[in-house]
Parts: sequence; C-alpha cells; structure tokens
Amino acid sequence: MQRIIRMSGVAGLLVLATGMVATTVAAQGAYGRPRGSRGSPEIATGDARRPNPGEPIAERMLEMAVLKPVLRGVDVPRAMRDSMGKIEEHYRELFTSYGKFAKDQFTNGLRPDSSELRRLFRDADLLREEEWTAAKALLPADQAAKVDANIVTLKAEELRQNAEMRARIERDAAEAGPAAPRRTPPRPPQD
Repeated sequence: MQRIIRMSGVAGLLVLATGMVATTVAAQGAYGRPRGSRGSPEIATGDARRPNPGEPIAERMLEMAVLKPVLRGVDVPRAMRDSMGKIEEHYRELFTSYGKFAKDQFTNGLRPDSSELRRLFRDADLLREEEWTAAKALLPADQAAKVDANIVTLKAEELRQNAEMRARIERDAAEAGPAAPRRTPPRPPQD
C-alpha cells in the first residue's frame, strides 16, 4: 500500500512538472528563448512576469526535507532534538540540490526530459523515506508508531493535492497549446 501511495505522489509531481511545460511554451520568444532579461529566473509575458516553471517543484523538494509534519504530536526527547535538527539539515542540503536540478530542467524554454524528472521524483521519495527512517531510529517505539501514522496521513493529503494539481495542469495545458522541443538534461549530483 505504501508503495502505491509513494508512486501516486511521484506521478502527481511528474504531472506537475510536465504540465508546467505548457506555460513555458506560452512565454517563449523567438527561437525558443524566453522573453525578459537574460539570466533572469522570470519570464516576461506581456505585462505580467512569471517565475521559472520549475520553481514550484524546487519548493516542493525543500518541503520534503522538513520533518515537522511527520513529528506532529510526537514527544521528541530533549536529548534527541539536536540530532533531529542535524538530520533535517543534512537532508535539506540534498533536497536543495534536487530542487536546483528540477529548476534547471525548465531553463531556456525547453521541454524537460520526463524520464529524468520521473527518476528525480522517485529518488526524492526514496530520500525522504531514508530521512524518516533516520528520524524514527532516534525515537522510542511508541513515538515511532505515531510517526508512522503521521506518514500515512501525510501521504493521503499528498494524493489529494496531486489530484487537484493534475486537474489544474490539464486545464492549463489545454489553454497553452503545443509543447516546446525536448532536451536531455544533466543528472543531479550524486553523493
């Protein structure tokens, strides 16, 4: 069951990533270059300015590093709080590199390689599971059980959010028209 929930979360993020391509296409200028200042993370479209379409994915990657949702209602012993903070800090750095990679996929108005994004999201889910396991190892058994319950709740909420996101993306893609050309991106840093 957890694998299905995890894959649904990955699928939702993938739909978000590929659907955002449509908004990138609408912002393209001549020769597939984004309008606006060179090197700017924003793309000028008429009078409005929109951020890089990969920005929400990068923000989502940072959110994945936060332990607070899975520790809700959990009594973390005072002696373990610093260790929890160090775990979260370590994984935040890793998720930041994943987020940077996701943002880089949407540069220059090119369509990102969906297989690379799918792999990135799958790796991010595995990394998050690793972080949760490290955090649970510091807790007594009764508190670890609360973390497991919080994880189930969190994943159910992510499924709901992903369904809403898919609906929005499909609507936006239908309004935007054809997609930009594909490119094969570099791989994210491996530690």
